[in-house]
Amino acid sequence: MEHLTLLRQGVKVWNQWRKEHPDEDIDLSGANLSGANLYKAKLSGANLSGADLSGANLSGFDLSRDLSAIIPSEVDLSEKDHSELELSYARISEAILSGINLSGATLDSILSGVDMSSFARLNEAILSGADLSRADLSRANLSRANLSLAKLSGADLSGADLSEANLYKADLSGVDLSGNDLHFPKLSGADLSGADLSETDLSEANLLGADLRRADLRGAILLGANLSRVDLSGADLSNADLTKTRVTEEQLKKAKSLDLATMPDGSKHP
Repeated sequence: MEHLTLLRQGVKVWNQWRKEHPDEDIDLSGANLSGANLYKAKLSGANLSGADLSGANLSGFDLSRDLSAIIPSEVDLSEKDHSELELSYARISEAILSGINLSGATLDSILSGVDMSSFARLNEAILSGADLSRADLSRANLSRANLSLAKLSGADLSGADLSEANLYKADLSGVDLSGNDLHFPKLSGADLSGADLSETDLSEANLLGADLRRADLRGAILLGANLSRVDLSGADLSNADLTKTRVTEEQLKKAKSLDLATMPDGSKHP
């Protein structure tokens, strides 16, 4: 039976069939799975290259293994490691990936050309240590996601919701986060050097020990943020709101500009 036809009969039927045929190669390349409910579907080892997964519910997938060695779709699938999932050039815009486990995954080349934009739901996803550099995560919902130690340099995060996300020691160097909602994020130890954080809401953010060298923080809201041990060398804090921010005068002296910034005591910098 064609794999797509079988999958469309429902996850329960599909999972039972997979249990009875554990060694069969699954070919769903180019399949239209838009809007499909694939919650907890057993798709390990499946070839989903070119598949349309936009709006699909993919919650419950565990892809915590290293995906860097996934074999391209044109290679014989019989040689493929069946513990891994092929997503090369798949469309997963608006996909529901809430709670997906991608910790430690190397997704740089795997997600090159993958569309995860347009409100893809990755809230509470486990992405710690994942390589998401150059991935398109524009307008994605990453609220409360675990992105600690993740590589996000070069990723498109424009309009992404990163509120309450764990970005501990994440590489966000040079990333454009201008205007994003970063309310209550954990950014301690994060590399934000050269990042565009203009007009970004960083209220109550924990930036302890973060690298903000040369960062653009013009008009950023840092109300109550923890900037202890943060390197602000060359950072532009013009018009930024630093009200009740935990930061020293010595740190602020290293900034490129504090023009018209609201200082921690509520006063206005000239």
